[in-house]
Amino acid sequence: MECNSEIEKVRNEVLRKLGRNLLIFQHIETSLKFIVANSNVSGYLSEIMDVRTHQQEVYRKKMMGQLIDPFLAELYGAVREFKEGSEREEIGVSFSFRCEVDASADVVEKRRASLEMVIRERNELVHHFFQRVQQNSKECWLDAEVYLDDQRGRVLPELSYLQSYIRTYGEVQELYQRFLESDQWEKLLEDAFEG
Repeated sequence: MECNSEIEKVRNEVLRKLGRNLLIFQHIETSLKFIVANSNVSGYLSEIMDVRTHQQEVYRKKMMGQLIDPFLAELYGAVREFKEGSEREEIGVSFSFRCEVDASADVVEKRRASLEMVIRERNELVHHFFQRVQQNSKECWLDAEVYLDDQRGRVLPELSYLQSYIRTYGEVQELYQRFLESDQWEKLLEDAFEG
């Protein structure tokens, strides 16, 4: 007969890893939301922050499965056109900041498959994991622990990819900001409005 303290020890480790995996899925979901909400922001200077805030609010409420198509469209190429207002009193300068990856259809489909795998893994964890541990045996808990470690190994590459994209996005945005603060940008504006 298995000792309750042995089962308790293994169960506690499984519960720790369960929490770890749930946090990984939340990090992936948060990363997707950030990328989709911030990868294509455009509008007049006076409204750009409101546009960005609105996009963030729209995507904040979406579930992970609802983010795949917008993510792929933003990252791999469905360009949204900025529509200028017909009667604006401010100078007609609009800002658009967009990060896009040039990739083949095969690469996009692989990314879609990877994201869909992440969603299946999350759903399995959230909706079906309890079935793995219904028998209160040490072997059952050890099997659950192996499952959680394997699952972590399957989804971490996607999280790493998203984090890499976000880091690159931040670097590009810093370069863009420095350009907007430069004399070169000022000269460009002067030339544009003198003609």
